[in-house]
Amino acid sequence: MFSYVFMVANLVQLCLVPLGGLLLDKGGLRVAKLVSICLMFAGTMMFGFTSGSTSNMLFAAMVLVAVSSNIGLVCNQQASSLFPKYRGLIVALISGSYDSCTVVTFIASRTFPRISFKVTFVVLACCAIVCGLFEALFLLTQYSSGMAKLAADQDVLEGDGLEEDVTEKTSVEKVEKEVMDEDRSGMGGESVDQKVQEVIVSRYPTLKSCFRSYPFLLGTLWFTFGQVRFSYFLAQISGLLEDSFPGDSSLVDKLLEDLTIFTICGIAMGVIVGAILDACRNAERRRLASLINNPGKQTSDDQIYSIYLRALAPPVTLMACCSLILSCILFVRGKQAVFYVAFFFFLVFRSLLFSTTATLVISSFPIQSFGLVYGVINLIGGAISTVQYGLLELNITTSHIICVVVSALTFIPPIILFVKAGQRKKKCYSQGEF
Repeated sequence: MFSYVFMVANLVQLCLVPLGGLLLDKGGLRVAKLVSICLMFAGTMMFGFTSGSTSNMLFAAMVLVAVSSNIGLVCNQQASSLFPKYRGLIVALISGSYDSCTVVTFIASRTFPRISFKVTFVVLACCAIVCGLFEALFLLTQYSSGMAKLAADQDVLEGDGLEEDVTEKTSVEKVEKEVMDEDRSGMGGESVDQKVQEVIVSRYPTLKSCFRSYPFLLGTLWFTFGQVRFSYFLAQISGLLEDSFPGDSSLVDKLLEDLTIFTICGIAMGVIVGAILDACRNAERRRLASLINNPGKQTSDDQIYSIYLRALAPPVTLMACCSLILSCILFVRGKQAVFYVAFFFFLVFRSLLFSTTATLVISSFPIQSFGLVYGVINLIGGAISTVQYGLLELNITTSHIICVVVSALTFIPPIILFVKAGQRKKKCYSQGEF
């Protein structure tokens, strides 16, 4: 039953993300966060008071918690705007922490076995209210654009606080010199980011222009393919283990518990994935710095944007590789070690899937459109991922073959990113801009 509860909740929360995104863009971060914690409180309390006779309440509880978690995740991801140079790391850490939160119930069940689930969920509900209120009132700004402005103001304050005895003019000159030195070193820092933001604003003056862009299409494609693979793996894992080890329920339970332990490592994997995202992004920023700062050469906005987007191509390619390996390795049955390898690649795949999608929307579209653009991508992915209902009715071998095909299709978006950036780079070479 829980497999269907998970599938329904996952589908509903994906379909409702656009409403959460609209709430975020129009109502603001604080309003969205307050709505999120109210839904979380209600859902968690329903979990705590569900019994055998009221098991259907699990559907409502799971939906409320799932929707609130997604709205909360979108709000928390705005924290990456405070650290633009480490945006990939922040997004991946926040995404990974949602996996690692399973450590709470895991430790509680092992350390305090006599405490009932009802008490555990009541405590979690109260903690959600307290932490959510603190974040909404003291950490988040009213709107998403305010987070970026806060980061800029903080940079100015840090620059002014370098030396107390220097004049304001000297402080400003020192900050400007540091930026120029960073540009010369190849990172391109502030000047590159400002130029890219100018390009983004000019390319997407309206919300409609965001939805009609090729980055939106590519992001939707890889998220949809990845969501099908992600959801189906979690929905089928119990049945797959029972099919691989018939009659050995103790081993099945042990492997399911080990999967929980693997997901606890999500925040650690987030550090690695975030480092990969930032490394790729910084590499492209260095290339853009040499391109933008080349005197006497005109560079089109299209060239800058295509090269900037290429930073996401290597992580998405790695995600597709993990998905393909995961799909292929599950053809092997009856081998316990195979499932540990599958758990590892699933962990990497999951972290890359959500981190790359969020990073694409945050960094490639206007910040004021983040909520709705991200929500529509989730809506499309959630709607198409309903094919997993049909996959559950097929035999395991056939469903695995379909998953291999889906994983192979995930390579299409990064290939397009590489090709488009390569075309722009070749054009730059022909113009002598590199």
